[in-house]
Amino acid sequence: MIIDFLKATIGLALKLLMYPIIFGGGLALLIYSLLAIKKDIEIKNIVFAQAYEEKYMFKSPKLKESYEDWTRKMIKNGEIK
Repeated sequence: MIIDFLKATIGLALKLLMYPIIFGGGLALLIYSLLAIKKDIEIKNIVFAQAYEEKYMFKSPKLKESYEDWTRKMIKNGEIK
């Protein structure tokens, strides 16, 4: 009976300690992934802007399509002519 009470008490204490750790880890992972995506977009904008200035054409179909989409978006927004 006392052992069951101790098991329940210790189990509850561990659960109360683990929930914030798990939640905090998940939150940290979410924030990190959002910052990484933002950094990737910044790098893509820099590379494509430089390619646009130098009139560089990408050979990879995937990069070429992404570059053309980026160019259309920038022209539509009025950021490039």
